[in-house]
Amino acid sequence: SLLNGGLTNVSPIYWGIVLALASGIELYERQITNNDDESADSIRLPGDLGFDPLNVYPTSLNDQMNMQLAEIKHGRLAMLAAAGWPLSELFDKQIASILHLKPLLGFGDKVPSLLNGGL
Repeated sequence: SLLNGGLTNVSPIYWGIVLALASGIELYERQITNNDDESADSIRLPGDLGFDPLNVYPTSLNDQMNMQLAEIKHGRLAMLAAAGWPLSELFDKQIASILHLKPLLGFGDKVPSLLNGGL
């Protein structure tokens, strides 16, 4: 994890590939949205690349707004979880001692998971 140096184990080649793919998607979106046509059919929302092979995105405006709201809520919950994971590693021993519990971190203060043999 972030707190025990786990990110240094990820190859820089992986991060280069991720950066290249994200840049390519951004450039593709910029190419799509850079047009002078301002008709209602040409206006796009941020992140709308027109890719929906399973036809999951609803067609009615009310359903679209509900789906967008749900995506925002799920994204916020995911950000809280992403922030909570390293915080739980950082404060596990202190919280466990306050509650008179055994700390859950494994050997080397790592969170038990399938990847490090902790489960």
